[in-house]
Amino acid sequence: MTSFISENTLLAILKTKHHCEFSSIRVLDWHTDENILEAGSNYTTRVSRLTIRYRLEIGTHEDDISPLEEHFFVKVPGNAPLYELAKGWGCYVNEVTMYTEVLPQMRRIVDNQDEFFVPRHYYSDDDLSLVLEDLSQSGYKCADRIQQLDIEHCFYALRSLAKFHALSVKLETTIGLAECVKREPIFRPEGVSEVNMAFIKSQVPVFIDSLPQNLKDRYPNMVTYFENFSCVEVLNDITDRLTSTKFNVLCHGDFWTNNIMFKYDKYGTVEDVKLIDFQYTMWSSPVRDLIHFTINSVKFDVYVKYFPLMLRIYLDTLNRVLIQLNCPKNYHMDSLLEDLDTMYPIALYVLGCVLPIGQPDPDDPIDSMEPNGDVETKSVMNSTTKTDKQKQFLDILANWFEHFAKKGTNMK
Repeated sequence: MTSFISENTLLAILKTKHHCEFSSIRVLDWHTDENILEAGSNYTTRVSRLTIRYRLEIGTHEDDISPLEEHFFVKVPGNAPLYELAKGWGCYVNEVTMYTEVLPQMRRIVDNQDEFFVPRHYYSDDDLSLVLEDLSQSGYKCADRIQQLDIEHCFYALRSLAKFHALSVKLETTIGLAECVKREPIFRPEGVSEVNMAFIKSQVPVFIDSLPQNLKDRYPNMVTYFENFSCVEVLNDITDRLTSTKFNVLCHGDFWTNNIMFKYDKYGTVEDVKLIDFQYTMWSSPVRDLIHFTINSVKFDVYVKYFPLMLRIYLDTLNRVLIQLNCPKNYHMDSLLEDLDTMYPIALYVLGCVLPIGQPDPDDPIDSMEPNGDVETKSVMNSTTKTDKQKQFLDILANWFEHFAKKGTNMK
């Protein structure tokens, strides 16, 4: 997977990191480690850790220079069905665009660049490979995706999301940021594309079939909704709703536990957050990210108790940063709540098509790197037929089914 790495690649990476000339760098050796993710993480790229040993020879005798060692995070597209699906969505091109064009402009706006909320980018090539800062070397790590997040982690994550959204609004007013997004959204104004329709039509039936009978019997209206979800008329209605919001931002598009890295102090308290994986960004209502995050990543009891406060934390941070950026736009709570009503179908889409991929049983993971298979018939490796063994996943489903059964398709 690292066939793109050559001597010149290594020199380019180190030159970017140290802002020096090639002649000052002498690479001693390098290697990669591909076993760095938990089984079932299901990223749509192959990832590895690149380690480089080298010397910086700047006006010093070589014998007096101690070798240095740096670690980097490498992302490379693959060829399995899940990768092909992501390629059809334009995810790989989009992420390279984010790291080479969009995020650098955001970074330049931020006062303290060392506290910017994304990893640094060191190298990318025409084959859509990326070499990034290895945040784990600075103590960052993802929280437990199975157990989901408590309120402390939610507050930190939402503040970082709000800063990202605010910076995107600022850039849109200056450079037309929406035109930089290269990815085709699931729900677009001209209708759902063939590749997206195939994904939905394959995923939903497997999701329904894997539901325990007691859930089907208790919530027949939910089952009926999902059975109708892949109908063209229903999807067109969703598209109309999702393209009608007035306040829009550059959404992360896949904002959940696996794409949020936390750093802790010596007492185990969260002290910083970094966002990763910008393949699915889209210009849309911020509510899309908020819904995706809430269903995928927030403990249900935390959602029940704190959701209004979570919205307030997000909104206060967003508007404060917009003021700091001298941006004339703002987002009011009334508008946010109205958009939550408008965009409720996203909650059902996340519940039936996204959550099952993110919550596989660690002892029986989906192999998203398996090179064989058919996305249309296997529904991303039959994710829900494996996750139905996991009690945590079924508890999440039962909680949300009960919520929507009582309140309708309402997140508030």
